[in-house]
Amino acid sequence: MAFLQVLKIKSFRNLWLSQLFSQVFLNLLFFSLIIRVYEITHSNSAVSLMVFLQIIPNVFVGVFAGVFVDRWGRKPVMFFSHFLRVLVVLAVFLSSETIGWLYALVFLTSIITQFFFPAEAGAIYQYVKEKKLLLTANSLFSLTFFGSVIVGNVLAGPFLLIFGPNWTFFIVAMAFLLAAVFTYQLPGNGAIH
Repeated sequence: MAFLQVLKIKSFRNLWLSQLFSQVFLNLLFFSLIIRVYEITHSNSAVSLMVFLQIIPNVFVGVFAGVFVDRWGRKPVMFFSHFLRVLVVLAVFLSSETIGWLYALVFLTSIITQFFFPAEAGAIYQYVKEKKLLLTANSLFSLTFFGSVIVGNVLAGPFLLIFGPNWTFFIVAMAFLLAAVFTYQLPGNGAIH
């Protein structure tokens, strides 16, 4: 199977595992935050503001984030993105889960993610050298990306129900930390010279 062939490449496998943990739990975090905002406020407008704060960095930060990624290097950007997301998510414990902090959490996480995406996408070509495997590697990344939206959103409700909000956020932070560990194991720094 072609997916197994591309996953035999250690650096790509670490990149993919980083993506898997990052994407599934990022989607779980965003949907959990939407649920929490509604539980706290019982307001559709408050939920709309949450979604707006998640999307607006795509427009204003995502446009130029790739330039900085090329300058700083893909691996450092991915690693520090994971690490910063760990810190931001763990900071929810300092806030007593106030609505303002939940808004800040989604906004900050979304900004950080705007730097992560171009670093991750460009890294595929860095770690998969055989042209015949690039299509498979990109397909696996696309499948994981779209699958993570489904899995993360579906798991958000049960995680909140079973673990409660604090433990859910803690699990998300640990998943980001695990993604950082996989990223740390990647060779090189991915800077464009």
